[in-house]
Amino acid sequence: MPVGSTPSEKQLQNLALAAFEEACDRLSERRHSVETAYAPAAEALFWTSVCDEGYEAMLGETVYRNSRDADTDGSVVLGVRWARDRMTHQRALVVEKNYGSELGSMVVGRAVLGTVDHMKWALAGDIPPGRSKAGQEIYKEKLQGRAVSETIEACRRWFNSETLSRLSKTGTFVPAECVVVHNVPIIGRSFRWPD
Repeated sequence: MPVGSTPSEKQLQNLALAAFEEACDRLSERRHSVETAYAPAAEALFWTSVCDEGYEAMLGETVYRNSRDADTDGSVVLGVRWARDRMTHQRALVVEKNYGSELGSMVVGRAVLGTVDHMKWALAGDIPPGRSKAGQEIYKEKLQGRAVSETIEACRRWFNSETLSRLSKTGTFVPAECVVVHNVPIIGRSFRWPD
């Protein structure tokens, strides 16, 4: 994108989707402790909310929200936004470690046999309350105690869903792992703006 040019809403949304993907990859790589997962978890929650708000702006708030909330995968996004608000405004720990039974990292007495180390969502009752309860019931119902990776995959599926493609006024959105620069799709997760 040339210096001084104004990006379109679609270009900005595609950048946000690429940032979401990269944050999710970092979270997956740093799943072995809350200390290493805290920052990428916050980043993944942030970019989920940015992408959600971008689609609202592009597609219309009512149409988008009704479609999102009716979709199995899309319905988790409001719970993610509640978790993001707790991390942002209360600096709350919304993730905790599920101790897996991987050799080299297994903790006897805490390991869940047949699983790998991963982050799971904290129980809503253990998270400090905030000003808004929007999304808290969704968090309790669909996120708490479950693997963060499952929620991230649901968000990925929603952001790449046929529903969003059909809602688009300009055709199909570019998939999250693809960014367009100067009308050229750049595939992959190692996107960098040209110098």
